[in-house]
Amino acid sequence: MNKNTLIILSQVVLFLAVTAAANQVSVRAETKPDAPVEVVEIKEVGISGADETKSVIEIRWRLNPALNAGVSSFKLLLSVTYADGTTLILTHNADAESVLAQVEVPSAKISKRSPPAFIKQLKATVIAVFPKKPI
Repeated sequence: MNKNTLIILSQVVLFLAVTAAANQVSVRAETKPDAPVEVVEIKEVGISGADETKSVIEIRWRLNPALNAGVSSFKLLLSVTYADGTTLILTHNADAESVLAQVEVPSAKISKRSPPAFIKQLKATVIAVFPKKPI
């Protein structure tokens, strides 16, 4: 390998390392110790098969075993923050037997005036829905 090839390869490796660091997504699941539902994982699992401009976000949760029989469904709140500071909040419903859900979100916020802003942070909350008790 000559010197020019080595310099170009090192620049490519440096570019890839910087790009990987810049594209890392912060994920946070906020759970209270006494909460009926604990979010155990939030991750970006890939690109949507139906729309390649969207990412698939997977949310996994665990229900307090003492409450297992009384839940009628789950309501998910997903907060997606993009690199430009824009936050998108989505809701999703899941049935009582579910322990995970996949939600499609735009991979980037596109603006005519600025470069694309990619996903920077994901936050999720899962709420257990209980049937109304008759009075």
